[in-house]
Amino acid sequence: MVIISPQKKYLKVLVSIFIIAILLIPFFPSSAFAGSSVQQNINQTNSDSNEIINTLDKYVNADDGKFDIEHIPTNVINELGREEVNKMIEGIRNVNQLAKNGEVTITDNGTVYESNDDDIAIQGGNVNKVVWHWWGLERYASVSQANRIARNLNRAAILGGTASGLITLFGFWPVGVVGGLSSGYWAWAANDISYVNSLSNRGIKISFTWALVYHVKKQ
Repeated sequence: MVIISPQKKYLKVLVSIFIIAILLIPFFPSSAFAGSSVQQNINQTNSDSNEIINTLDKYVNADDGKFDIEHIPTNVINELGREEVNKMIEGIRNVNQLAKNGEVTITDNGTVYESNDDDIAIQGGNVNKVVWHWWGLERYASVSQANRIARNLNRAAILGGTASGLITLFGFWPVGVVGGLSSGYWAWAANDISYVNSLSNRGIKISFTWALVYHVKKQ
């Protein structure tokens, strides 16, 4: 007969509990463990996106159906990052080219809309729509559509690649994609969308700048 000491019994119980916990973790919603982390990520991405848009806004003007870019001081470029600023400029030039081709219309107040779209209403919540800006695209998604987008972005995270995530969100991306975004980037975006979508029954809006900086808010 083998006698197991109380210490060994205690150790076996601890090991058993640890193994069970590891096996059960995949079945718990990620929000149960990472709610605060998701909120921190949302706050950071919102801050980064707003900084780029608000800083460059004063150097972009709409006139005669196109956007004009004024001289951007070197200190502003250094603050935001030359690569990010160049991506924003490239995006603006692409929008101007689309306007020249008749695919979008740029009004003198800076509104951009697709030339074949006469429905620009985005009030009331649970709207499904893509809205253009000089700085990028904004996707309005209803509660059900946001859930679908989050699922597809998680698949994009597995597959990897910048284009797959952008096409999941917008169905297209008018600016040439340079550089890749990590799988973790799309996983975080999916978590952010799911989290914000759970806060109300109005759906979400996710904005992507041409520099591929995003933020998510409630509709």
